[in-house]
Amino acid sequence: MSKFEIVSGVEGKCLYIDETRVAGPKPWGGGTIVAAFTTDERYVPERTCRMAFDETASGDEIYPTKAYICSECGVVDLDGPSRYCPNCGARVEVE
Repeated sequence: MSKFEIVSGVEGKCLYIDETRVAGPKPWGGGTIVAAFTTDERYVPERTCRMAFDETASGDEIYPTKAYICSECGVVDLDGPSRYCPNCGARVEVE
């Protein structure tokens, strides 16, 4: 089963899937859950993407880190790969 929560924070609403924020701003100070749903996984279509290491965006002087780029939407994630893409919400498979 998957757990979906819509959380309202100071900067707006965000979406959590299985306790991972996949869309919207971080609810600083915890936020308030305005809606929660659970669903059987067989009814949720599984979108996946690959987070590939992006050498051109990695290790610069300002933000010396490893950058990963999403194969689904092209967003560059500077915090390393997470379970879900922070932009398109697809489940990440790390290359």
